[in-house]
Amino acid sequence: MSDNVHSNQALPTPDNSWIASLQLAFLASAGLYYINIFPAITDSLMEGAGLTSNQAGDVTSANALGAAFGALLITLLITKIPRWKQVAFSLLFSLIAIDLFTVGLDSTEFLVMIRFAHGLIGGALVGLGFSVIARTK
Repeated sequence: MSDNVHSNQALPTPDNSWIASLQLAFLASAGLYYINIFPAITDSLMEGAGLTSNQAGDVTSANALGAAFGALLITLLITKIPRWKQVAFSLLFSLIAIDLFTVGLDSTEFLVMIRFAHGLIGGALVGLGFSVIARTK
């Protein structure tokens, strides 16, 4: 499960260092931070996008449900991931791309689907972080 540091890495972090531990803790706690801002997200969907409280709740619930499935899925697949750092970067990049893509959307049905996918990816990222933490010294 280890990705050794290579000289051509953009941000080399020695395995089992306190910096690596801090980065993993940040990665694993991202889902908790996101859940904590759900009230603000729900409010912005109602105020900014003009959704009803039920519609906004559907969107955030889809996101949370996707996160649960993503975390479960990654824990089942973790042994098949040889280079977890690259996967983590790809997942994080995907989250940012989806966030930027959904800024202007106001179709509830599409938002529910895309936010479920966002949650799935985010949950996978958090699950990946916890899986790596579980395998480190």
